Amino acid sequence: MPKRQELYEMLLAKKGILPLEEQPIIRVSEPGPYQLSFGQQRFYFLDEFGKGASTYNTPIAVEINGVLDVRVLKCCFVEVIQRHEILRTVFYISEGEPCQSVRESMPFFIEEIDLADNPGITDKNMKKMLAAFAKVSFELSTGPLIKATLYKIESTRYILLINMHHIITDNWSTGILVQEIITLYKAFSQGQASPLKDLPFQYKDYALWQRNRLQKDSLQKEIEYWKRQLAGAPPLLELPLDKPRPPIQGDKGTFIEFSIPQETLSKLKLLAKSEGASLFMILLASFKVLLYRYSGQNDLSVGTPIAGRTRQEVEYLIGLFINSLVIRTSFASGITFRQLIQKVKDIALEAYANQSIPFEKLVEEFNPRRNMSYSPLFQVMFVMQNAPIPPVELPGLRIRSIPIDSEFAQFDLSITVWEKDNMLRGTLEYNSDLFYPDTAERMVNHYCTLTREAVINPDLALEKLELLTNIEKRQLLK
Repeated sequence: MPKRQELYEMLLAKKGILPLEEQPIIRVSEPGPYQLSFGQQRFYFLDEFGKGASTYNTPIAVEINGVLDVRVLKCCFVEVIQRHEILRTVFYISEGEPCQSVRESMPFFIEEIDLADNPGITDKNMKKMLAAFAKVSFELSTGPLIKATLYKIESTRYILLINMHHIITDNWSTGILVQEIITLYKAFSQGQASPLKDLPFQYKDYALWQRNRLQKDSLQKEIEYWKRQLAGAPPLLELPLDKPRPPIQGDKGTFIEFSIPQETLSKLKLLAKSEGASLFMILLASFKVLLYRYSGQNDLSVGTPIAGRTRQEVEYLIGLFINSLVIRTSFASGITFRQLIQKVKDIALEAYANQSIPFEKLVEEFNPRRNMSYSPLFQVMFVMQNAPIPPVELPGLRIRSIPIDSEFAQFDLSITVWEKDNMLRGTLEYNSDLFYPDTAERMVNHYCTLTREAVINPDLALEKLELLTNIEKRQLLK
């Protein structure tokens, strides 16, 4: 089980919060069509609303160095697609309701593009090709909802692009897909059979289980918690924007990268340990301080994703399990960073204990007044994840992940951080209809500065924590 899952379960236990008793997930024997999960239902209607858009694609790119057996790679994809029904699933309307059906087989091929004899290919050209692949469209009613392209850059250098529609996957699932392909490649390249164990059930079975579970009165307590927690919350985080907010929320965006050095990371971990918190909670608290200082609001909400895989049986299943939690925090005058950590920790633990309600169901229950110019309940996201696909050694191959700028932003701002090479790496994704690139650059610099200062002086009031970089301070002095 991933460390994050273990950590918050341990913290819940310390708080005396026990998970609800679960009914087993069983295989559905009846032929389809089948009900959608709540997350799938949301993405289905979003796809219908923006027909042909690539807004909800989940592309990844990996560089492969070495002598690649393309035939074996294709066999690996075919095996994984046959193993996971969700990769052979299509979506359509039946009797007025969206539903899903599993195809016995799904045609799949890897598009191969040989660029080895094209010396004009530059990094800039490649970035454009990656961005174009990220925008390929999917037809939910016919499938397939997974596509792959293999660029041959040199005789022993390839870039593999994989793209899936979000209705069948999430970030955790992408990791499963890549890991299973690696495992199968090792076996198939040596003439061995698949070493992967049979799955106890499929995603459609989970979707039905989720539907049945949410009809029970046992979750009413969680619904009531979220209604209390979000009652009276400001509908919009009023950040200073570079451009007027459009009447209909756009999704045009990009990202910039940043890093936090090993020295600061070590201090962050020590502070987390002393406060009985996780690194995620410390970094989220620091991000909230940044938003507090930028907006001047003393009551603000930030979204954060959670894997949604609270049952061990679904750890190795590809599908849409991810859920969004709303972390609302109020700021009192004079509050210190150490005190804020405890507030964020307590609220996060309560949110974890009430995570079973899908965000889509929460919006439906809470019924906030909808405004098409911004997303409901929160407009800013904070994500902490395990490092993207780590360097992997295969017989004669080395694999590393490559970032893709899909030129898309689901929210006003989204910060993603992860540990790599004994430091923190991160990206700030921003809506370019609202912010200029230099504003985003300044924002990440302020976040890094604030995080460093907060961990050094956690007992300072939030208003006194340093925000400006040394360069900015010199400019002010001049």
